[in-house]
Amino acid sequence: MATIISAANQGYNVACIVAGGDDDLGAALEGAIPPQVSVRFTRSLGSAVVMAAETAAWVAVVEAGTTFLDRAFEQVEAAADGAAVELVVGTALFQAGGSAGYDYQIFLGRLPFRPSATFVRPRRLLSLGYFAPDDVHTAFRGFIERALLAGVVGRQVDAPLVQAAGAIPDDQDRVATIQRSFWELRLSRRDAECLAAIGDRQDVDLDALKALILRSRSAKLNVAVAQTLRAGNFSEDGLRTMFGNTDWSGPAAIGGAQSAWGRPPLFTVLIATFNAAEDLPATLQSIRDQARDDIECIVLDGASRDKTLEIAAASSDVVTQFISQRDKGLYDALNRGLAMARGTLIGIVGAGDCYLPGALDAVAEKYYQTGADVVGGQTIERATGGRINKRQDEPWGLNAFISGGPVGHNGMFATRKAYDEVGRFELVYPMAEDTRWMHRAIHAGRTFAYVAQPVVLFPLTGMSNNNPDLIWEEAHALIKQNFPLINIEREDALTLLFAARGWKEPEVAKPVIAKYDHLPLNVSTAMALKARNVPRETMLDVFSGIKWDEIEELYKKNGLRFFGRTPEKAPLISFVLPSYNVGKFLGRCISSILCQDMEDLELIVVDDGSTDYTAAVARAFAALDGRVRIVTQANQGPSQARLSGLLDCRSDYVWFVDSDDFLRDDCLTRIARILQEARPDAYKVNFAYIDEHENISNQSVANPRYSGFLYHPARSEQIFASLAPWNAQAWRFIIRRDVIETNHLTFPVGYYYEDHQFALNLVARLNVIFVDPAVGYYYRIRSGSISTVRSRKLFDFLHVRRLCLDFLAKEGLLERMPAISVTYLMPTPFIQVQVPEDLRQEFVRAVLADMNEQERKVWRLSAGNDDLALLNELAPDWIAALPDAEAAAWRRLATFAERDLLNNVSPEAAVHPLSSTIRPHQVGGLHDVEDGTSIDGAPARFMWSRGHDVVFRVNPAGMTQPVLQLRYRNVIHGQVLTIETDNFIQIVPCMATDIAQPHAFSVPLNASLDQTLVHVRIERAQQMDSRNLGLIFEAFDLIDGGLEQHIAPPVRKSHAAIDAGRNSRVGGAHVDVRNYRENRPYLRVGDNCDISGTYVFERGCGQITIGDGTSIGGHCLLICSQPEGIHIGRNTMLSWDVVVMDSNAHSLDRGLRENDPTDWLTGSTVGSLGAFKNWYDVAAGPVRIGDGVWIGFGTTIMKGVTIGDGAIVASQSVVTKDVPPYCVVGGNPAQVLSRRDDIMLLQNERKEARFPKVPLPEVSFSKR
Repeated sequence: MATIISAANQGYNVACIVAGGDDDLGAALEGAIPPQVSVRFTRSLGSAVVMAAETAAWVAVVEAGTTFLDRAFEQVEAAADGAAVELVVGTALFQAGGSAGYDYQIFLGRLPFRPSATFVRPRRLLSLGYFAPDDVHTAFRGFIERALLAGVVGRQVDAPLVQAAGAIPDDQDRVATIQRSFWELRLSRRDAECLAAIGDRQDVDLDALKALILRSRSAKLNVAVAQTLRAGNFSEDGLRTMFGNTDWSGPAAIGGAQSAWGRPPLFTVLIATFNAAEDLPATLQSIRDQARDDIECIVLDGASRDKTLEIAAASSDVVTQFISQRDKGLYDALNRGLAMARGTLIGIVGAGDCYLPGALDAVAEKYYQTGADVVGGQTIERATGGRINKRQDEPWGLNAFISGGPVGHNGMFATRKAYDEVGRFELVYPMAEDTRWMHRAIHAGRTFAYVAQPVVLFPLTGMSNNNPDLIWEEAHALIKQNFPLINIEREDALTLLFAARGWKEPEVAKPVIAKYDHLPLNVSTAMALKARNVPRETMLDVFSGIKWDEIEELYKKNGLRFFGRTPEKAPLISFVLPSYNVGKFLGRCISSILCQDMEDLELIVVDDGSTDYTAAVARAFAALDGRVRIVTQANQGPSQARLSGLLDCRSDYVWFVDSDDFLRDDCLTRIARILQEARPDAYKVNFAYIDEHENISNQSVANPRYSGFLYHPARSEQIFASLAPWNAQAWRFIIRRDVIETNHLTFPVGYYYEDHQFALNLVARLNVIFVDPAVGYYYRIRSGSISTVRSRKLFDFLHVRRLCLDFLAKEGLLERMPAISVTYLMPTPFIQVQVPEDLRQEFVRAVLADMNEQERKVWRLSAGNDDLALLNELAPDWIAALPDAEAAAWRRLATFAERDLLNNVSPEAAVHPLSSTIRPHQVGGLHDVEDGTSIDGAPARFMWSRGHDVVFRVNPAGMTQPVLQLRYRNVIHGQVLTIETDNFIQIVPCMATDIAQPHAFSVPLNASLDQTLVHVRIERAQQMDSRNLGLIFEAFDLIDGGLEQHIAPPVRKSHAAIDAGRNSRVGGAHVDVRNYRENRPYLRVGDNCDISGTYVFERGCGQITIGDGTSIGGHCLLICSQPEGIHIGRNTMLSWDVVVMDSNAHSLDRGLRENDPTDWLTGSTVGSLGAFKNWYDVAAGPVRIGDGVWIGFGTTIMKGVTIGDGAIVASQSVVTKDVPPYCVVGGNPAQVLSRRDDIMLLQNERKEARFPKVPLPEVSFSKR
């Protein structure tokens, strides 16, 4: 009765509907009810709500005994102040928990008001679900949460409205309540406790809270936290730290929360709206038409007053989330969306913008192809009158700092990671903040990929198309902001913009460029004009002869770090670039040097009288980087250009780089470390080819056998020949400057092919050279370069050839190193490749005319089939003009050359595979060496004759009784050999036809001759395996017959890769010798072993030995890369999947291992894995596994480890340190788990018993 009377006293018509009342209650109240109050009874609360909705303006659900305070209804009406307000809340006297506003704080646990102090419009109570006044933490809380999310407009009355019948019961588990409120976020209990602390105004872990906000990407959570923090008087700085410049604390309507259980989408599309009910449907339909199920669409509404929210809510098949909250404009709204976005790629459109069919498919394809940070597509613009135009897009680069946005904002898709790293939109420019963000992304080095097709239709009806004055004002401000070191005036900035966009002639930029003379402005303007395809001549005129567009890559990497800075101390390396008419290539060459991470260098460009724009390119780099200097001279050729540059060098090392080539990325860090630590006299660079179409050939030309080590080249013909001269252009050497100066090394001036003489002199003077196996240099093959010229300048080689031969003779290398000498005596490959046919005869005759008697002898001793064929073709009368004896020797050679029996001299091997004394080129007429270990009775290594003839040309000089020993075998019936020299002939029948039966014959030679040709004529040959085969040769050697009775004939044995002992099974073992395979066993296995697994020898060195009785399981991998190898003891067990590595495989220094992946590719390309890998600084050490050891499955044993006898290693362990004997280890890294000291003690006792300590007698000596 008290409740009814307090309602009647409010002065309003009141209907009291009593839920649960009956006729007896009505009779009791009859006569006591004031006339202005109507009372009705119903049995359920639901019926009461329905009845109230029929007539009432406001509904309050109260408990019996609750009384309305004076003027409570009047305060409700005043708070409503119109029909828009649908919910009014106040406080109640004696209410527990204090008061708070109607906002999202309720989601954090505390209920700020009670049901009896809540007045609701009836239709909202019906649509959102009614509640009982005592069901505070379930129904009523759910009602308020639904009202907030639906955007129900509410007001708070600060004064109490009712006197409550009782206090609000405490929420027994507020953490669980918060978890239910944010069910979609899958909050952990720790997360919920962090949020509960905010609601309780307790100390909050702000770092944890910020991490939770960033991780959750939830508008509802952001609003709840922001409103609660603001209600708790949290500082504005703290709110900015938490949320940036976005204010989440205002009233908001939120819908369509995304569940954290769902799959993250590829796309998030943000749509910023305000009163966009007319335009939004078309945008949503265009997203729907993309027909993709990986699009998240978020509508960001600025508290629209039309039906925008209703449209968004009704489009739940497209719109996954929406929020309506007052904002500070377009970019503030977009920042909210960026905080909510869960997609990988984030697109931005306005209401009315429409994605074109297949647009997102094209964007996704481009993203998956490139992995770019930003993907941009073309924009179709539609003017108000219906005119269609395609937006003029720009390249993504420094040009944009002048020309504006590279792509339209609605055609741009940036990754969420890019927004996190670059930052969100600033709120400086009302229209151009999207362009400013792109500029920031370019500054930050974000990558970009362009979709060359229209992706969005953009109606030109927005603010940016109706405010031209603001457009130009912001354009000026953007350019000014991009170049903060100058105060560029508005007209100047717009002049550059109009020139960059092609709206004015490019020449208008010239006075502006001259006025400010600012390098960053010059570079950006040059890049913008280049994007407009402005002719090079015009560009050079605009920029007064400096080609600023060439330095974009360097400027982006270094900025102005080296601007005006000349190195104070002498750098490590001086690069000298002789340059003549290489403007097209010079920029790339210089950039490849200056963009390296190793910066201790200087670069000297020698302009050798260029007539193109070479100097313009060089001037641009010199202006940006103080390490670059330019030397100018009249055209005198590359030799003088190098020498001129050398005079200007200040460094320890000098590298002459051809200006049309370029360095490999990141190679200098590796090179510099080796130069600093090993201090070699020179460093030989490996290279690959690049053609005019930018196709790179990774087939490295370095000889892997002599790469990766330090050498003294003059000690071995093979090493010397691999380093010089035909594959030793000047750019292949990094040379210590004092080596050049001390030895007076120079280039012949005025001649092509000057590298040859320089390289020979250099290599002969070197004590130590490092040969790099890794590619560090790209050599450009182009028409018009010196190396491809086909003119009479080829005859320059004759002069250089004479310099080289004189040098070889002077140094005593002409006869000692025929593999080098012959290439100059008659440069047959050079003639065949470089000399045009119409000049060949003249060239060859000039070579022959310049050859003296000693040189002719050296050539004759090593001439091959190609040499004799060239001689016969181009100078057939030359032999006839020689002295008789010499002519006869040449004619005999020619007869064998006609039958293709004379091999060309090669530096690859010192001796023939079947000999200990004869070089490979001294034997002709044999097939390749074959392995006979799998053929019963066959020699371990042998060669078949290639038909009927085999020729040996040997030099018996210096011997007393020279003899050529032949060892051979025969399998053809009726075989007869005829063995002939100048003064000897013998017919030798081969009676046996058993491959297991060896034959031998000793051929006497004339010691007075400088060369003897031994012709072995084989009577019978047969076609076998598609080859014409005659005799099997097992070995041949040149020995002194006087010693023959005392020396056993040398026999070259062939060894299998696996040498297994008795009763051992090795069928499951595979040996993989990656490089430099030698004729020896690599895996040596004891008796009674069972061995499986793979045994890799990366460098061809070392040996893996396994003791008796040992077992190694399947899929084990043992990798040996150092000479001391890997040793496994007796009676040891390695389970399956055990890995043993005796090296780190790669350097721990990033600079040294940077190129390892592509060097591995180079090796695989030529069929030699790892051949070109740089092993410098790769730590390695032998591995020793003792007797009776047990290694569990999946264990990894690292370099340098010794595992003692009897030890046990647990499965899946990683052993990095020595393991003591008789202990158990396990873990990563392996630790000692237990040990048997008693066994060790017993072992020591036994050892002492076997070898007792006996005191040594004292011995004294006296001098006599």
